[in-house]
Amino acid sequence: MNPAKSLFPVPSGCLQISKLPPALMGSSNSVRFSLVIPTYNECANIKSIVKILSQLLDEYIPQNYELIVVDDDSPDRTWETALSLIPEYSQLRVMRRQYERGLSSAVIRGWQVARGQVLGVIDGDLQHPPHILLQLLSSIEEGADLAVASRHVEGGGVSSWNFIRRFLSRGAQLMGLILLPGVVGRVSDPMSG
Repeated sequence: MNPAKSLFPVPSGCLQISKLPPALMGSSNSVRFSLVIPTYNECANIKSIVKILSQLLDEYIPQNYELIVVDDDSPDRTWETALSLIPEYSQLRVMRRQYERGLSSAVIRGWQVARGQVLGVIDGDLQHPPHILLQLLSSIEEGADLAVASRHVEGGGVSSWNFIRRFLSRGAQLMGLILLPGVVGRVSDPMSG
């Protein structure tokens, strides 16, 4: 397989996603759920996360989802490893960004090519428990417009984080409360994407 021919093209222009899901815009190849996995140097984790997410979603919404790996041209060639998984995981799509960087823009670029009626994102480092996705999707199916996982709700947590990481996370949250009290003060976990 020629890796360059299997890569999904990176959209250009404004970092903006359509207001209407593909199904409402007349797209016949839409799926229920598009999950973006932004990556940078996640070669060691990409096989595991694709496998775990595929197993979960195959049980919940078989063949009605897509996984979109958006890699920022990782030196460890994460994008190439992800490409090698496509024959085994037909719902997998891979984008290699060579001229843009950053988590937020990676998510938006992934959502720009998404075919899903519901859009999601999960980190590629296996730090977020993938099974929580099913709870979030269930909330959407029950009528929620937005479902967000949080460290600060029952069942959430950061038990594997060391003291410095916990301190930095809380510090960022406090900074947000000081700078944007009207926005940050309305959510339980402003650092959750």
